[in-house]
Amino acid sequence: MEHVVAVEWMADVTPAVGERYVNQGAHFMHIRWGRVVYIHAYEDSQKVVEACRRLAASGITEAAAAPITT
Repeated sequence: MEHVVAVEWMADVTPAVGERYVNQGAHFMHIRWGRVVYIHAYEDSQKVVEACRRLAASGITEAAAAPITT
């Protein structure tokens, strides 16, 4: 049996490098047998991209890692 869950959120983020920012969004998740099998995120992804660029430029390699796709 599959369930769909929607979560609305707001995050006040202070990265290790760079300025604080606020982001908000919603995630829609499909859950099957207690595990998330699909997630779709709606957020201001440009804010995340800019924060990751600053972190990567300061030497935090995880900020430039390839996306997790599986």
